[in-house]
Amino acid sequence: MAKRAPVSPEAAARYDADVALAERFDDLVSQARTAEQHLRAAQANGASLEELHRAGKHLDSALTDVMRAAFAAQRAEIGPRGYDDRIYRRKAMATAPVRATG
Repeated sequence: MAKRAPVSPEAAARYDADVALAERFDDLVSQARTAEQHLRAAQANGASLEELHRAGKHLDSALTDVMRAAFAAQRAEIGPRGYDDRIYRRKAMATAPVRATG
């Protein structure tokens, strides 16, 4: 049986970056909630179109950051080997721990 190739330094670096981003998930969700509350308050108070647009863009940015952190958590749950080996990544996507993060 062939020996597994070691994880590349690039994959290890990407894994570490994803772990760091995934750890910020809860904070990013709270920031998105705050941004949504600000937008809702601006809508209720009859804010100007410019203010609504600014609040909407802030909410969009916050939600994008949350989604990036969620996908990072999913990749981190797979492990560093999943960055180099697409078959390993695909098989790991079918496991319960990975599905729970997605």
